[in-house]
Amino acid sequence: MSDLVEFLRARLLEDERSASDECPDGGRDQAARELAEVESKRQQIDLCEYLSGWTDEHDTEVTAHEIKSMRKAADLMLRRVALPYADHPDHNPAWRP
Repeated sequence: MSDLVEFLRARLLEDERSASDECPDGGRDQAARELAEVESKRQQIDLCEYLSGWTDEHDTEVTAHEIKSMRKAADLMLRRVALPYADHPDHNPAWRP
């Protein structure tokens, strides 16, 4: 998963730079929306990393099955976040959901 997270963070940096560079008249709203989208994706990635690192030490009430389910959901979410970047040369086809 770390390769996928690294790939996604690099793409988000590119998206952020692109949105910041686009600011002709009237384009500010579009750039602001794109920057908000980048931030939203970053928060999704952060959440997925958090869930992937979950152990029963975090909460003794959580079963091994629930931990496995959280990790699986996090992995699937990251794969879906990567879908718009499938045409990027660094995208690994194995990351498709």
